[in-house]
Amino acid sequence: QTLELVGPWMRQYGHTVQGARGGPSHPQEWGVTTYKGDAVWVHVLIWPEDEEVQRVTIHGLNPEAIASTQVISCHPPLCFEDETHVMLERGAGGTTVMQLQDAIRDDIDTIVEVKLKPGFGGKQEL
Repeated sequence: QTLELVGPWMRQYGHTVQGARGGPSHPQEWGVTTYKGDAVWVHVLIWPEDEEVQRVTIHGLNPEAIASTQVISCHPPLCFEDETHVMLERGAGGTTVMQLQDAIRDDIDTIVEVKLKPGFGGKQEL
């Protein structure tokens, strides 16, 4: 059954892992990040349940480097354009704290594509 799910997932989201490198944040309890060129993909596999407001802290990703964000694992009709807003805030030590609405979280892998501003393409600059 798992293999039946992998093929369609790879066709739709394979670009977020194939040819990508480990992202700015080392693997965390919530998931992983990958990057390629001017894009970082945040794969949230487990949302924290012990917090009133569920958010994840992305170490190594400076909020100043972010040009735009988009939840790519959520598509209509399950979610609507105005519900796919990613809320970001600056965390301690130059980290980025990300929060999403419950409605757009994927049960298996919530994928947020983070586009970087020009000049922040290398991992060491994030």
